[in-house]
Amino acid sequence: MNYDVILNANDSATLETQYAFTQGDYGQIQFSIRVKADGQYVTNAQRAFIVFSLSNGMIVTGADMPKSVATYTYVFQGNELQSPGKVVADVKLVYANGQISSNKFTFMCRFDPLADKSVPAAPYITLLQQIVDEGQEKINYLQALIDSIQGGIGSTTITRNDLQNTRNPVSAGTKAIDAQMAQYLLLKSDLVNNALATTAGVAPLDAAMGKTLQDQITNANSNLTVTQIDIAQYKNAAVVSTTSNCFARSDKYKVIIDIGLALISQSLSADNITIFTLPANIRPNLPVYFTLTATDSSISVNCSIKSDGSIVVSKTPSTAKYLSGQAIFFIGK
Repeated sequence: MNYDVILNANDSATLETQYAFTQGDYGQIQFSIRVKADGQYVTNAQRAFIVFSLSNGMIVTGADMPKSVATYTYVFQGNELQSPGKVVADVKLVYANGQISSNKFTFMCRFDPLADKSVPAAPYITLLQQIVDEGQEKINYLQALIDSIQGGIGSTTITRNDLQNTRNPVSAGTKAIDAQMAQYLLLKSDLVNNALATTAGVAPLDAAMGKTLQDQITNANSNLTVTQIDIAQYKNAAVVSTTSNCFARSDKYKVIIDIGLALISQSLSADNITIFTLPANIRPNLPVYFTLTATDSSISVNCSIKSDGSIVVSKTPSTAKYLSGQAIFFIGK
């Protein structure tokens, strides 16, 4: 989604935009930025980039922006939205003579709880798979030694030179394992087929446990899968005329309703008006209460989400207003 930003190089004030984004929106949001100087768009800058000042004090410097005539484009990469709150974006234009101009604007970053709970499980899968692979490798190694010994019994006499007292790899059928190595060998009874051990170095994990662990990881990953839908399609068009960034994000257990902007322009000063109706799969079991706030901060209205999916404002504004807000509730058992 594209957002236009027009900056004035002759104005030292920071441009306060009404744009608001949510953590996790990276790769989806693009700024189209133009800078005016003395009434004309700047086209002679050699390069341009943005320095983001986050609400937690962190500084994020973006890559150089591509330019088309006088328009610079920037797509969020992720770090820009790591901290909820107001973000100050400082657009730097660099000229051939070394001059650097600074032109600032702001936007809001909204908190998304799912962004912190949807971390991929890949590192855990890698570690568990490594344990399983190492156990299987040792079993295969011992079986090869046993097969080589059994194959030679009764046909060839084994001498001391045929014995091997190390774990160094050799060609199949050329060496037998020394009895002194028996203290280091794994027996089937040494394997553990559960995930209850708490002391390191006691026993290896049975390869059969790998499937159990993998099934648990697969199930956990499926529970963390997040589905996002645009709820603008479910608005009450008789009341809500315009929407922007209105989404429902859900996993197996919870739903986040994020109303970025909703213009309430009809049924003004009316009580208990439905503005959206959610689809059946993301409706709460019990009513959920939250607040919508006008983008100009002039009013806040109480809202509720009913078990039938209707999002109801207790009283609509007296004049047309853009409202925004967020609700979180649990679903399922």
